[in-house]
Amino acid sequence: KNMQANMKKMYREKYNILENATVITFTGRLLKEKGLPSLLNVMDKINKEREDIYLFIAGDGDMQDEIDSRKNSHIIPVGRIDFEQIVIFLQQQEVEQKSY
Repeated sequence: KNMQANMKKMYREKYNILENATVITFTGRLLKEKGLPSLLNVMDKINKEREDIYLFIAGDGDMQDEIDSRKNSHIIPVGRIDFEQIVIFLQQQEVEQKSY
């Protein structure tokens, strides 16, 4: 658990995320069918009112360009990552976007 805590701290420092902030993660193919447009729109609305909510998006797919164009300090695309990095990102989260 100590190693997990260190990795969590490292990622939060890398992306300037406060310890008490809420982190949401999306991992998977970047496709409209998976609800990404809605998720991005909701994040835009949330971040107008709150500065402590962050979204990591891991994966690649048809929506890559749109996601990259909407990148900001609270919407953080990380591209396609390996399994070990996915596990680390999932450990950061307080909320997970699941797609089926």
